[in-house]
Amino acid sequence: MSETARPQLIRIEVDRRLGHEWDEWDGNPLPNQGNYDSPPRLFFQWSAAGLAAALGVVALALYLLGPRIGLLLPGVPTFLWLGLGVAAGASWLWWLLILLSYTTGRSLLPAKLAEQGPFLRLMSVTSRVADRFGRRDWVENAAVKVYNALAVVRAMRPYVEAHLAGGGRLHQITRHMLGLFHGRPGARHWRRILSERANQDRAGWEVVEAALAPAAEAA
Repeated sequence: MSETARPQLIRIEVDRRLGHEWDEWDGNPLPNQGNYDSPPRLFFQWSAAGLAAALGVVALALYLLGPRIGLLLPGVPTFLWLGLGVAAGASWLWWLLILLSYTTGRSLLPAKLAEQGPFLRLMSVTSRVADRFGRRDWVENAAVKVYNALAVVRAMRPYVEAHLAGGGRLHQITRHMLGLFHGRPGARHWRRILSERANQDRAGWEVVEAALAPAAEAA
């Protein structure tokens, strides 16, 4: 299967004549003929900046309003600062787990804490921040690639198990997933395990899980 047809749950179709936002097109030529293809790392760069900016705004507001709040409710500013510190720590830990889930190809968070929950809100916030700098289309393209990588393997399991229960073979599905982690750590391990073991008799989901394990090879 060619790399241009990798498994994905969300697809952005780019019209190279007018762009994918027809109502916002001003008639001027689009950058790179309307091709907004971007590396996934762009999303992590912008989402980190957006998260830092959001926490910074809250901290600034608390810094400015804290003294007045303290006059009315002594002790409350300290409580709010502690709460902000906890929220900031939890937010950065979650962001790091999302990054590690993407780079290792392993689901380190349940779906409700990843692609089915806060990640969607992060995508939205990051898109709005990037839009302020005229980079929304590129950042959204990168965000969708990250979303696909986080969600597609987890989403494939029920389908794979149903296919096997119906008498199908694992390689009939995994051959279309070989390019999923192209260009990322563990990609060669992923392809090798699926290529070597998915065609074996009684190969099941455990082969996919073995392929998802962090690559041990040095090459």
